[in-house]
This record gives sequence, structure tokens and C-alpha cells, in this order.
Amino acid sequence: MSTRPTARSGTGLPFGAVMATGAAAQLCDLVGVAAWAPLFVVLTIVIAAAVTVTGVLGLRRPGALRVGFGHFTIPVGLGVIAVTLAGADAPAPAVLRTGCAVAAWASTAVLLVAVVGHLPWSRPGLAAVNGVWFIAPAALLADAAAAVVLVPAAAPAAADAAVAVAVWCVWCGVAGYAVLLVVAAVRVVRHRFAGAPGVAWWIVTGCGGLAADALGHVAVVDPGARSAFTVAAVACWTVATIVFVPIGVGSVLSLWRRRRVGGAWPPAFSSGVYALGTAQVALLLPAPGMQPVAVIVAVETLVVWVAIAAVHVSGGVRTRQTVRSHRG
Repeated sequence: MSTRPTARSGTGLPFGAVMATGAAAQLCDLVGVAAWAPLFVVLTIVIAAAVTVTGVLGLRRPGALRVGFGHFTIPVGLGVIAVTLAGADAPAPAVLRTGCAVAAWASTAVLLVAVVGHLPWSRPGLAAVNGVWFIAPAALLADAAAAVVLVPAAAPAAADAAVAVAVWCVWCGVAGYAVLLVVAAVRVVRHRFAGAPGVAWWIVTGCGGLAADALGHVAVVDPGARSAFTVAAVACWTVATIVFVPIGVGSVLSLWRRRRVGGAWPPAFSSGVYALGTAQVALLLPAPGMQPVAVIVAVETLVVWVAIAAVHVSGGVRTRQTVRSHRG
């Protein structure tokens, strides 16, 4: 059996910047800079549109249509956009919110069939498992959160349907997260971290934080199961916290050695949803010290987002200058 990652287990994250920027938008109020949130929301939508256009244009290249686990960032990003527009009552944002939620559900379904459903035939091998695989259950969790934001403005029948979708998606996402944790643990024991992108393991923390956040949202619209949601949220948050410590320390040490910030988005969106999950756990299970932790991680997320965005902007400027110099 091959141990080389296949195209379907690749590490491309087309909507990574969308996820990170959307998470930053949701954190602004938590750190006392709510006035910044609209800017991040607009940036999230602009980035999503730009990435989508680029992706569609790229389909003209032979062999371009190859999907992998990284493409689950698309439904996650769409779900994040829907959640960031939760408080908007104007017709245009409301339509966009609903459209993003429906598109998130549809793209998740397609990718589950195309990527996860193909695994028994592609048989990528245990060594192919890496942090990017955790975006698959994260997509279901984002779908759940997106369903919740549709409930307040929906007609009674549609609201009941949205609640059912939210409950189904959140439990499937939690189950997927649990299964992947076991698989990833076996992979690390047998193969350590060889052949897996180190920065992608941030997504293990991000998925756990997103699970806690989504469970908190769903508990609001299905209060009868609040106890079950609370237990699951605390469990997912605890796992995310356990993983966060070594991943965070490892990243700091790597930055110290390299003396420069990389351009990968997983640290930004993973720490962002971890902060959101921490805030939700603080609401579900009030405990001293939880809210300050959420604020600290939220501040760290915004700082990391700025640093990574600066890398991409400066890289884009250098690329343009190089192209112009060659043309000249």
C-alpha cells in the first residue's frame, strides 16, 4: 500500500484566507474593537470572490479539477461568511447569508462524496493522514453554525428544518473529529510527523475549537439538549487545548529559528476558532478564567492575521515588480 499522499489528501487550502479573515471579523467584538468588524467582513467577502474567480479561471488548465481535503475550506469559508453576516438585517446581506449557508451545505455534500467517499478506492495509506484532513469534519461544524444563523429570520417550518440541519451537522462533525483524532494518533505513533506539513497540524486545534463554538451555537436553538452539547463542547475544547500547547510552542520555536513569518493561514484561523470556542465554553459552563483566555487568544489571532497578511501583500508586490522588470 502506498504511503504517499494522493491528490485527494493534498494540502491546498483555497479558502484558508477566507476562514482566517472571517474568524478575525468575529473576534473584533471580543477584544473591544467592534468597529473593525465590518472591514474584516468586507475583506472576507472580497477574498472569497477573488479566490473563486481565480479558481474558476484555472479550471481551463488540463487536469486542474482535482479535489482534496483542502477543498473543504470552501464550505468552511462559506459557513464563516454566513455567520459573520448573522446580525445584518438589510435585504442584500440577508440574501448573501442564506446563499452562503446553502452553498456551504451543498459543497460539503459534494466533497464528502468526491473526497471521503473515494478513500476506499484510492487507499492513500496511513502516512497520508495529516492535519488537513480535519477540515472535513470542520466543514460539517461550519454548516451547523451557518444553519443556526438562519433560524431567527426564518418561517416556523424553515426554522425547524434549519435546527434539524444544525443538530445533524454538529453531531456528525463531532463524530468525524473523534474518529480522525484516533486515526491521527495512530499515524503519529507509527510514522511520527514524517511527510506531513507541520503547520497543518494547527487544524487539529482549530477543528476542536470550531466544534466547541458550533455546539454552543446549536445549544441556543435546541435548549432541550443543552447538557449534551455542553459536555461535548468541553470535551472538544479540552482536546483542542491539549494540542494547542505543543503546536503553539513548536511554532514559536520555529519562528525564532527562521526569524521570519510564513504565509500559511492555518495558525490564524485555527487559533481564531479556538478563541471563539473558548468563549462559547465560557457561556455554556461558566468558569473563572475562561473569558480572559478567549480574549488573549483572540488578540494573538489578530496579530498573527496581520503578520500573515503582510507576508502575502509584500509577496504580491515583489511578484508584480519582478514581472514588470522582466517585461521591461
